[in-house]
Amino acid sequence: MMGGPGVGKSSLCSQFLSSDHINTYIKIEDTVEKEVSVAVNGEEGRMVFIDHQSGEMSVERMISTYQPHCVLVVLAVDDYPSLETAENILHTLKTSSVCSPELAVILVANKSDLVRNRVVRTSDGKSLAVKYQVKYIETSPGINHNVDEVLVGVFTQISLRQNQEKKTEGSSKMLGLLGRVYEWGMPNMRTKSCSNLNTI
Repeated sequence: MMGGPGVGKSSLCSQFLSSDHINTYIKIEDTVEKEVSVAVNGEEGRMVFIDHQSGEMSVERMISTYQPHCVLVVLAVDDYPSLETAENILHTLKTSSVCSPELAVILVANKSDLVRNRVVRTSDGKSLAVKYQVKYIETSPGINHNVDEVLVGVFTQISLRQNQEKKTEGSSKMLGLLGRVYEWGMPNMRTKSCSNLNTI
């Protein structure tokens, strides 16, 4: 998990640990790493959530240290500078040599229940997600809004990418490229796609 200070990464992580999709708590003490066993649609797996304080490690160092399959970039809808921090993180993830192009990235707009204090619009978040070709979702741990959906989305994104890698090994990469070019040319498709955590 990455994001600026005060965006609610720890609150979101705590909610993940109490999700209906969690089978057992493997580690729940107050550590940077929180490992859980997850069951989604009959598939089981282990997920480790890494929750460093903002600025404790650089993006490149976190990626090279932990080698994640998915990164949640968290911003707070009541904090416009957190959107700028999220963009900087996304830019680094997309341009850094330590990041795999297969890395799943989800932009999480947190604290969506703070409607009166909201300064980051949904369209701002979606535009950023489309720009960096990542997924987008809004959450609120305070009212448990879309928290389970993010957890399932992380699991699904990892599974889809692992399955795609297996299929791609035997198929033509040109077809994948043409499919991405076709999808990239359709703005409405991109906006819808960035919100669907069940597709790549």
